[in-house]
Parts: sequence; C-alpha cells; structure tokens
Amino acid sequence: MSGILLLFKGDFTSLVIRISEAFKNASQSGNISIEAPSERTISALMLWTLALNTFIGVIIARWWQALLYNPGGFGEEFQGLKIKKIPAVIIVLSFLVFSVLFSDYSLWAQLILFPMLISGIALLHWIVRNRNLGKGVLFVSYFALVFFTPFVAAIFVFLGTLDCFVNLRDKLSYQS
Repeated sequence: MSGILLLFKGDFTSLVIRISEAFKNASQSGNISIEAPSERTISALMLWTLALNTFIGVIIARWWQALLYNPGGFGEEFQGLKIKKIPAVIIVLSFLVFSVLFSDYSLWAQLILFPMLISGIALLHWIVRNRNLGKGVLFVSYFALVFFTPFVAAIFVFLGTLDCFVNLRDKLSYQS
C-alpha cells in the first residue's frame, strides 16, 4: 500500500489516472469493454487493503507474542473473540445508516462490518476446535473466502452478528 503511494509520490489523482489508463489499454487490446473503477472504488479498495494488512500484522504479532510468553494461548484467545451486544448494535446500525444515506460508498460501508467478519471467522475456528473437525474445514473456508468473497464474507458477518446476540457458542457447546 505505502509502496504504491511512494511510487506515485503520494499523488492519489496520478494513481487513479494510471489505473484508468491500464483499464483503457486492456479494453482496447482485448476488444472487450472494461470499465475503469471510479476514484471512490479505488480509494475503498486501498482502504480495504490497509485494513486487511493491519489486521494480518496484528494477528502475526500477537501469535509471535503468544509463542514467546504463552504457547497455545493465541488460539484460545482468537477462538474466544466475540463482539459484545452494544458495539455489535452500533456496528450494524452504522452499516445500515451508511448504506442508505451514502449508497455510492457501498465498499466503504462494508468496511464497517469488518469486526463482525473477524468475529465470524473466530466462531468458525472455535467450532472447528470444539467439534474436532480438522484443518481441512478451515482450509476450505479460507479458500472460499478468498475466491467467493462477497458471499462467504456475508455468511461470516451473519454468523459473527448472530453469535453476539444469540450466543451460538453456548448453544453449540451444549449439543456436544
């Protein structure tokens, strides 16, 4: 992310123009019509990249810290990650209000749900550990999240939100 901004000397307009030109050249060379992303879309995707990189950095740092001071503690900590009800209500209402009032900024609005996505992924890890499902379930889930992002991310957001209000972990632990 910062490398891209350094490459373009921090000039966001230059970045947008170069991306638009790349789409125009690709469209002309392939004889197909490819619409260049808008400035809003590019900035939202850059923000998503920043959020994901930051999250991954924090996860790796926390994992390393756990390896040094509390081996195995990171897994338990991540699997126990759950958003409380009031912050969950604020997140969901903010998403709904932002989506309705600023429909042109839908990618920005989706970023508001990032904590719920992480909560849903943490719930998946908890279920896999609690039910002894094996790493294959996690592999398939992450594969689906990467290649079918909108659909699978929506499922994780839904599960993370549902867990906040219904406490799926308690209900699922009673069934085992």
